[in-house]
Amino acid sequence: MDDFSTAPSPGSAVALLLEDFSLEMTGKDVTGLEEARDRLPPGTRINVTFLGNENLALRLGAARAAPSR
Repeated sequence: MDDFSTAPSPGSAVALLLEDFSLEMTGKDVTGLEEARDRLPPGTRINVTFLGNENLALRLGAARAAPSR
């Protein structure tokens, strides 16, 4: 028989999962990032993905828009 007494509750399991997350964005996601900026915890890692259909200027703009906290 399984002992579920040590299993985390569903709510705490979700909280643990979301405790340390990162985001991935493209150059076209700058507007969405700016809208979410106040809801991102300090230190959130934001990765700018390399898409073949985006140019360097678009990627650099996304990297500059990412908060440095």
